[in-house]
Amino acid sequence: MTTYYKAAANLLGLDPQEIIIAGIKYLETREAEKTNREWIRANSQMFQAALQAQQETILAYFEHSFAERREALAEFYRLLHTAVDTKNAQQLDGAICGILGIIKHNPLHDFDHFKKTWNDPNAIIEL
Repeated sequence: MTTYYKAAANLLGLDPQEIIIAGIKYLETREAEKTNREWIRANSQMFQAALQAQQETILAYFEHSFAERREALAEFYRLLHTAVDTKNAQQLDGAICGILGIIKHNPLHDFDHFKKTWNDPNAIIEL
């Protein structure tokens, strides 16, 4: 440390050795924080990608679940129209029972199972 800095430190009542120690601690802290910021930056991209994958998987699950429901309802409504046109009471009863069965069933009923499977790292999810 130069004489000028020693004189300034003594004038302010500071110990030159404490100034050096504080400077070293500052440099160490700065380096640690730089490392933390790099870790956050790197992992934020990974977490964003994981969230994106989760979103895509869940949306695919919903599309599949509701598509099956839509197709089944469409078939039962076709059967209902045919039953009305042909005045077939047995077909009419079957169509109405089928429609009511689908409407009564909550399309999100299996979602809890899906979430448990999703959270299991060893599980294989098939859509």
